[in-house]
Amino acid sequence: MTPYDKSIRKRFFGMRWVSQQEQTPFGFLTLTDAAHYYVKHGSPRPCAYCGRIPEQNKVWGLDRIDPSLGYVPGNLVPACSSHYESPQLSCQGSRAKFTLLSWMERSMSRANGNPVPFAMVKQRLQRIYGLATQLAAETRAAEKEDNHA
Repeated sequence: MTPYDKSIRKRFFGMRWVSQQEQTPFGFLTLTDAAHYYVKHGSPRPCAYCGRIPEQNKVWGLDRIDPSLGYVPGNLVPACSSHYESPQLSCQGSRAKFTLLSWMERSMSRANGNPVPFAMVKQRLQRIYGLATQLAAETRAAEKEDNHA
């Protein structure tokens, strides 16, 4: 048992509930199948968008890159869901009404103080898509291990 288990359990079952309410696909059979999305080598994963680390014994929720695809491997990355000043300043809270591309252009420009070149936005998006692909591969590898055990 890890100090993150309670937080992971809460996030996982919340994600499953939202998926049921929205009637969107849910790509995990068990909590164990999704655990590596929340922690890596015993530490919580940082927010894929801003790099913030969650509070002690907590993990970030998982953000759907494309909400219409549901909570499925290849469409999820960890994203901060709280901010000490306002929930709307968290990446999940501020991104809720935008596509990933639109939100990324706005946030990078706001952080820079000026519009940023599209090439920079594209590079950042590729890194996020790469992380989602890597996490999906880890899910498939874990499923293979479970099937052979």
